[in-house]
Amino acid sequence: MKLYHVLKTNLMLLLLLVIFCAELHAAPVGKVTGYPIPRFVSLGSNEINLRRGPGTKFPIAWVYQRKGFPVEVIDEWVNWRHIKDRDGVSGWVHMSLLSGKRTAVITVDQTSLFTQPRPESRIKARINRDVITSIETCELTFCSVRVDGFSGWISKTDFYGAYPSEQFADD
Repeated sequence: MKLYHVLKTNLMLLLLLVIFCAELHAAPVGKVTGYPIPRFVSLGSNEINLRRGPGTKFPIAWVYQRKGFPVEVIDEWVNWRHIKDRDGVSGWVHMSLLSGKRTAVITVDQTSLFTQPRPESRIKARINRDVITSIETCELTFCSVRVDGFSGWISKTDFYGAYPSEQFADD
């Protein structure tokens, strides 16, 4: 009987240790939404005030004027999201001004829009620097995008808006 209790206690401790270790290695999530932190979203309006803190009483640090521009959510507080853009500029915006729609902004002088997620596939179009595209799907090295009536695949190295190892399908 004593051996049973020792085994039971050891199994309980082992289970707690496994749960604790799993929590340590789990990806961080937002305290408000439970969504991953960081994560990409896009600007939902053509004029968005980036504030120095989470509230309208905080001073405006920057004004974004480009709907659809991709940004990262790096923290959450009630209805406010701490965001960071491709240049490292960060501040707080109200959640209602952000969209979950995934977008990309081209970061090279010109990128190729391929028919398949392979660099040897046919080129459908060329996309210039700073053009915003919508992202539909991401594989390991390419993402399927749509821009100005064209759809195809672009290399992840040519845009800002997805993490290097991120893979997803737009639902």
